[in-house]
Amino acid sequence: MTRSEGFDATWKYALDTDRWGKFNFQLNYTHVTKLDLQRFADDEVENIRDHRRYFNYRSRANWLVGWEKNDWRTNLYGYRYGSLPSWDETHRIASYFLWNLDVQKKITPKATIGFSAVNVFNKLHPRDDSFTSYPFFWRSYSPVGRQVFANYRVTF
Repeated sequence: MTRSEGFDATWKYALDTDRWGKFNFQLNYTHVTKLDLQRFADDEVENIRDHRRYFNYRSRANWLVGWEKNDWRTNLYGYRYGSLPSWDETHRIASYFLWNLDVQKKITPKATIGFSAVNVFNKLHPRDDSFTSYPFFWRSYSPVGRQVFANYRVTF
């Protein structure tokens, strides 16, 4: 049996201005305060949230700042993944931040061009010198650095 406790919080705000366009803001946060594990019915319930063998994030956050005006739309958004135990279970390694960007321009009533950048700052996973097997980092991190895309969308 596994049971978790924690909280989720969300904040959203929109600001519509005549001159500068519409701005959107959003912040989401999740925090695990307790993680109970009972392997067998006769076992005691153990809170493993802070155990160094618990390789899950205790907290996560994401945010978005968006702007729209006329035919333009842009979003800057990011993610924060909380710390994880080191592979040798002696300490916790740093949290991990990613930033992404989207810019779009409507060029006709049915066509839009855009540009996207994922992992804008080319941030790699936090370093853990005790993780000595390939790929040398925990599997929940992406092995891909910055990604850049151009797109053209037509609606029929």
